[in-house]
This record gives sequence, C-alpha cells and structure tokens, in this order.
Amino acid sequence: MRSHQAWLVDLDGTLYHPGPLKVAMATELLLFGVHHAPLLRRFRHEHERLRGGGTGSYPNPYAAQVGRTAEACGKSTEAVERIVREWMQERPGKWIYRFRRTGLLRQIAAYRAAGGKTDVVAGDEFVHDPFWRASLSRRVQFGLVRLALPGRGAGSG
Repeated sequence: MRSHQAWLVDLDGTLYHPGPLKVAMATELLLFGVHHAPLLRRFRHEHERLRGGGTGSYPNPYAAQVGRTAEACGKSTEAVERIVREWMQERPGKWIYRFRRTGLLRQIAAYRAAGGKTDVVAGDEFVHDPFWRASLSRRVQFGLVRLALPGRGAGSG
C-alpha cells in the first residue's frame, strides 16, 4: 500500500545532479555562445527581480522576464525567446539526461507502475513556455507541469 497519494517533484536539481550540469553548460557557453552570456545573465536577473514585484503590463511573469530582458538588451522578444530556448531549455536537455538521478527515476517509475501519480513542479519560465512544457512532459513522462510561485503553492498558476 502506498503511503502517499502523489509525488510532487521539483525540476531544478531534483531529477538530475545540478553541479555537473552547471559545469557542462558553462563550458558549452564559453566555447559556443559567449556572445549570449550578457543576455542570459540579464534574463536570470529579471527572474530574480520578478520575485519582488509584479509583471506590470505583461500577461504573465515569463512574458515580463522576456520583455524586460529584450528592452534592456536592445533585442526583440522573439530573439530573447530563441536564445533562452536554445541555451536554457534545449541545450541542457542532453546534460540533464546524462546527469539524471537514475535511482530516483527508477523509484518514481515503480511508484507510477503501482498506480501512484506524479507531477513536476516547475517555475514560471517553464510553465508559460509551450515548447518547454510539452518537451518536459514528453522527456520525463510526468503528468501536468504545475507552476510554483514564491509564497504560493503548486498548481496556483
């Protein structure tokens, strides 16, 4: 008998070992994308800025993060989305797979095989991006990806 109705798993650093992933991505960025580093740094800065305030005229926090980064870097929102998708979503995928926590994933698979339910709880930058949401669901074969906002519970988005 299961002692829990569901497992909620945080994406960042739970399903994979974050240290080796950070080293691999930093190396890849230095070798192939150093010219994108300022934009990516600004994108992360805008993420932190959103924790303390609202989204202004933007429809959701991800749109605010993209829009503010575009304004600050003098790029179109389309260019920011393309660079962010490549460097923060697509390229890390191969490393996430390589550095995945296989023991935990086996436990999760066994739990699901026994009828357990699982969800991945991810931040706004993933949930509001349709590419990443579909990709994540396909890659790790979890149920819905739910939004986790600071100060609010999962599923609030």
